[in-house]
Amino acid sequence: MTDQLIDTGDHVHHALAQFDIPVDARWIAADHDGELYAFTDKPVCFAGKHWMSDGERSWHLGTIDMAGIDYRETLVPVNQA
Repeated sequence: MTDQLIDTGDHVHHALAQFDIPVDARWIAADHDGELYAFTDKPVCFAGKHWMSDGERSWHLGTIDMAGIDYRETLVPVNQA
């Protein structure tokens, strides 16, 4: 398993297998320092460094290596049908 982001060219995807993603989470994103969070509602970039959401809940999932990755490219949907 990896703790790094994988850049697929068109999109940045997380190697999420090592993280327990809450069933209520709908979005995942990493802050500029690699702290990975899950959110119930779509977050927005805040203060040029991290993500914030007015949603019901958020969870800290862990830390990933952000070397060479723009954190603003890490927002991905999860658990969406």
